[in-house]
Amino acid sequence: MPTVGKEIEMNTIKEVVIFKNKFEGISILYPDAKLLKYASIEEIAIKDVPYGCPYKILDSSIIPKDRTFREAWEWDAETKEDGFGGESNKFNKDTLENIKT
Repeated sequence: MPTVGKEIEMNTIKEVVIFKNKFEGISILYPDAKLLKYASIEEIAIKDVPYGCPYKILDSSIIPKDRTFREAWEWDAETKEDGFGGESNKFNKDTLENIKT
């Protein structure tokens, strides 16, 4: 169960990343609102989605709040992905410099 602060933070996220996980289910990545000040959602997706997994960036408002049927979600093979998870789980040097300042 997320904390109240986390619920508030998730409500301010305009975009989320979905990807097909290793269990053939759908995972949802809610980027940290503070991190979005320094890195694009694409940079976050490339860093955080597992290597080679296709991902799609969606408006967070279309993600159902009710998690009851989350395990029934499927990745539609017809859906054009926005990218694939990168080889590294680190940001590039320029993004890291922006975060540190």
